[in-house]
Amino acid sequence: MELMEKGLNAELYWNNDDPKSTVSLVPTSAHTGEGIPDLIWWLTKLVQDRMTEKIMWVFSCILLSYPAEGKDFPPPPLPHSHRR
Repeated sequence: MELMEKGLNAELYWNNDDPKSTVSLVPTSAHTGEGIPDLIWWLTKLVQDRMTEKIMWVFSCILLSYPAEGKDFPPPPLPHSHRR
């Protein structure tokens, strides 16, 4: 009810037919850890559903930069915080 008062539509993730316009709630327990696997599954599903093209682009870049047999790997890229 409080989410609706704030203007957010929310459903339990297994009942949510429209996750793009409705917030999915994943119940979890800090005491027992129950629901954590469900949360990880839901996040993985969202990434796969919404970011497939970006993920495939990253993997194709990695594969294209794979060195020929017998050559050394290039150094890994620096994190964004260390770039000049």
